[in-house]
Amino acid sequence: MRIVVEWVRKYERRLGYTALLGGFIVDSLTLRRIDLLPENLAIISYLAVILFSILLMHLDAGKFHRFGIIPRLAPFLPITMQFAFGALFSGFVIFYSRSAAVGASWPFLLLLVLLLIGNESFRGRYERLNFRLGLFFFGLLTYSVLALPVFIGEIGDHVFMVSVVIAMFLSALVIEGLRRLAPDIVDTERKILYAIVVGVSMLFSLAYFYNIIPPVPLILKSAGVAHEVKKVAPGTYQAQVEPKKNFGFTTPIFHRAGNEPAYVWSSIFAPAQLSTTVLHVWYLKDSVGVWKVMQTVPIEIVGGRDGGFRGYSLRSSLTAGEWRVDVQTPRGQLLGRINFKVEAVSAPVALKRFDL
Repeated sequence: MRIVVEWVRKYERRLGYTALLGGFIVDSLTLRRIDLLPENLAIISYLAVILFSILLMHLDAGKFHRFGIIPRLAPFLPITMQFAFGALFSGFVIFYSRSAAVGASWPFLLLLVLLLIGNESFRGRYERLNFRLGLFFFGLLTYSVLALPVFIGEIGDHVFMVSVVIAMFLSALVIEGLRRLAPDIVDTERKILYAIVVGVSMLFSLAYFYNIIPPVPLILKSAGVAHEVKKVAPGTYQAQVEPKKNFGFTTPIFHRAGNEPAYVWSSIFAPAQLSTTVLHVWYLKDSVGVWKVMQTVPIEIVGGRDGGFRGYSLRSSLTAGEWRVDVQTPRGQLLGRINFKVEAVSAPVALKRFDL
């Protein structure tokens, strides 16, 4: 046993990175839908382990240090907290990246990735109360924003603000609870802790209202441009698309014969019991390279289907050139973007059927 302990200590940093990568792979394979109970229990358990570790750290430092079990656990608490934070941010990277259009949400995704990758380097800083509680609050707020729309079946600005208030309230309870356990330690940093809670809330809110936060829990599962989209049976949609090229990706060229309209479809996952509206915003790039809005089509979606709720819009008035359709929420959060180029042809091109 002693040999094993010495080996673990010798290769502790490498083992940490290996476990971090393994946890991310496992989360990628197991975390499917944020509206499922096991996924929520997993994230809540990570937050609970972090909070429990913080409490035990202060029990060790405070008036309860006389209990023998706490000093024995103390050396393992930073490591336990490290792995819990790693698993937590791994789950957030997975869920938020699925909802994100990278071009719009990359700053927030980059922050999550940096927190995930940098987790191994934070071990020494976990000894600092303001650092670990700041990370805990960020995790609590990130989960609250992700989960509340699932629980109440709504999304929107008011839901986001309620999520922030809930996270701030729970964080205040944690701070005041710690203050009762270890007043000498918490009192010296109490103002800093509340400043961190308020500061993180303001930055998070600013990122949300500037549409940097992805529109969780909505996920664009698939989208594309077609020559026709129709409902052939209840729950069954078919599209007529041009054959795929370039290693399996749909060609970005829409070959238009005559006055043929262009269809754009999207399959958007939303949690069960959640109904909302998304927009298809059609843009045309003009002669000076500026994208101009040509059409906005609202689409009502209903949650619960694994493959996403399918909807489409069409445009008959098309000119040759570069087009794009943004799939977004009414307040402008970008779910995804379909780019294509319209080229006029003298005869219809060969098409293939595609089941949506």
